[in-house]
Amino acid sequence: MQSYRHSFLLILLNQCSLTGMALVDSEAAFEQRLREVVANAAARLAITNSGIRTFSALAFSVGTPQTPPSDDAFRGFADRVLQPGYDMATYSAFRRVHFEASTLVVAQLKARVTGDQEDGKQKLPVVEKQTRLADQKRRLLGVDIEGEMQPSYHLVDTVNNMIETNCVQWIAPSKATSRDQEIQNGAKNLPSVVQLEHQTLKLSAPDSALEAECGSTIQLQWCLQRRALALDQVRLSSWECQSKWINQLLTTLNTPPPPGHAKVTLEQLIKADKQLWTEMSKAFTGAVVAAVGADEPPFDAHVLRLRSDPRVTMFLLPLPQLAKGSPGNASQGANVGAPKAAPTAKTQPKKKFKASKKSDKSKPEALAGMETMTKDGQNVCWAFNLESGCQAPLISGAKVAKCAKGLHVCAFCHKPNHSQMVCNLKKRNN
Repeated sequence: MQSYRHSFLLILLNQCSLTGMALVDSEAAFEQRLREVVANAAARLAITNSGIRTFSALAFSVGTPQTPPSDDAFRGFADRVLQPGYDMATYSAFRRVHFEASTLVVAQLKARVTGDQEDGKQKLPVVEKQTRLADQKRRLLGVDIEGEMQPSYHLVDTVNNMIETNCVQWIAPSKATSRDQEIQNGAKNLPSVVQLEHQTLKLSAPDSALEAECGSTIQLQWCLQRRALALDQVRLSSWECQSKWINQLLTTLNTPPPPGHAKVTLEQLIKADKQLWTEMSKAFTGAVVAAVGADEPPFDAHVLRLRSDPRVTMFLLPLPQLAKGSPGNASQGANVGAPKAAPTAKTQPKKKFKASKKSDKSKPEALAGMETMTKDGQNVCWAFNLESGCQAPLISGAKVAKCAKGLHVCAFCHKPNHSQMVCNLKKRNN
C-alpha cells in the first residue's frame, strides 16, 4: 500500500507541476473528477451539498493527508455524507476520490516547498480556465470573447502568477497572446529539454516564446483587451475598469495635437501603460488576493486613481515640434533687401552622404549590424531606436517624422511609426 501510494504521489507530483497550487482548491477540477469516478449522480450531489467542493476540503474532512483514516472511521464518515442505502460501488468510488485528494494535497505542498514548478509559474487547471471563461461570457454580455479577443491559457497563467508570487507585475502588450495563436503554435512542436534539478534529471518542454503583434493601433487594442479579460478571469481587475484605461489610451492616440506638436505615438501609449503598472506595484500593499463574489477586484481602485496621475499622463502628452521656418528661415529673414547673388553657371548636384567607418564604430551596441542610413542617403535617428527614446523636437512639414539627428524610422526595416525595439520583422528574423 505504501509503495503504491508513493508511486501515485510521484505521478501526481508531475501533474502538479503542470496544474499549479490552484488544483486542490479548484471546484471545477473537483467536480470533473467526481463525475469521472463516482457514477451515482445522487451520491455526487450529496457530497457537494455537504460542503465538500474541493480536493483540499475532502482531504481534511476525515483524517489528514499524512494520517489516513481507519476503515471504521471512513465508514462512519461515508454514512454521514452519502445518501442512505448507498452500494459498495459508490462507497469504494468515494474512498478512491478521498485517497486522490489526500495525495494531491501532499504532492502540491511538496512541489511548492521544493519549487518543482514548470517555468517558475503555478498554472491553473485547464478545466478551471474553461469554467472561468464560460462564467465570464455569461457576465460580460455584449463582449464577444472569441478569436483575437480570447486570451491564451499562458496569459491567464501569467496573470494568476501574481497571486502565487504575491507580486504586481507589468505584462507587456506583446506578451498578451491569443488562444488562437497558442493553438496554432503549440508547445508540442517544441523539442523537449533535459534539465538537472535537485540532483535529478527532469524532461520538460520549454516555454513557448510566442509574442503578439502590437505594431498597429488595432493590434495594440486587441493585446490590451486580451490582458484585461485575463485580469477579469482571475478577478484581479474588472473588465469595466480596464476598458476605461484602454479607452483613455486610444482616445489620446486619436486626439489631434495642438499647433507645433506631434501626434502621440504607440510607443508613448506603451510607456504610459508600463508606468501605470510600475506605480501600482509601488503603491500596492498587502497580499495579492483575487476578489470573491461581488467584492471589488483589488487592482481597480489603483488603476482608476493612477490613470490620471501626472507620472503616467506625462507620457501621453504631444511632443513639441520646431516652428516652421526655424532655424533656416530666420537667417533668410535677416538678409531681406540684400542684393541677390549672381547665378552660377552650373549648380552642382548634392552628393549622397556615405557612412564612414568612424560613425560605425561610434554606433550604439543595440544598433550593431543595422543600416542607419536609408537608400536615399538620409540618416536614421539613433536615439529614436534606443530604449530612452528621442527627446529632440520634431521638424514640422516633413512627410516622415524626423528631428535634427535624422528620420524617426525603424533602424532595422526603415519603416515609420515604430522603432527597432518593437519591430515585428526583426523579431521574426531573430
